[in-house]
Amino acid sequence: MEPTDFLSFDWSNESIADRIYQLNSNKQAHFVIYKQENEAYSENTDEPIRKTFDIYVKLALHILNLLPITVQCSIDDNENSFIEPSQLYHSLQGHKKSLLTFTVK
Repeated sequence: MEPTDFLSFDWSNESIADRIYQLNSNKQAHFVIYKQENEAYSENTDEPIRKTFDIYVKLALHILNLLPITVQCSIDDNENSFIEPSQLYHSLQGHKKSLLTFTVK
């Protein structure tokens, strides 16, 4: 397997970034990458001794149906799904500027 560039993120200079990854099916997947800074403490004290970082890579759009009925969701008029009650839907193609259309039947 040959190494490829998945998603680049300059964690020393960026705190959050939007990235698009081209899938083998010629569709694009939208991701959000963000850095969370934390204080690291010494074992036996409550004094912070250094900073640590957590870096998260997540899909840009998650939809959670909190209604007691199934909801149909169209994302940018090309991704259509039925979301059951309490179901979390992860959209590969959705992003922060997507047009979401919900239909309740």
